[in-house]
Amino acid sequence: MTDSGTPRHVPVFYCPYCGEEDIRPHDGGPGQWLCAGCRRVWSVRFVGLVGGAAGGPAAAAGGPAGAAAVPGRLR
Repeated sequence: MTDSGTPRHVPVFYCPYCGEEDIRPHDGGPGQWLCAGCRRVWSVRFVGLVGGAAGGPAAAAGGPAGAAAVPGRLR
């Protein structure tokens, strides 16, 4: 995230559903992408950091201190 609290641009290289490389930012909101091949719209967002000791770089950046605190899944 940037200092203003809005997410930064996340580079995406292909559609996670069909593998098409013709993807474009979608006007539906920040982090949303449109695939020209399958016409799906999906979003990409940063969930957090996994691992690290309590009080380490992840905790200093506001991230979770342990791996169990970040359940991962594609949204």
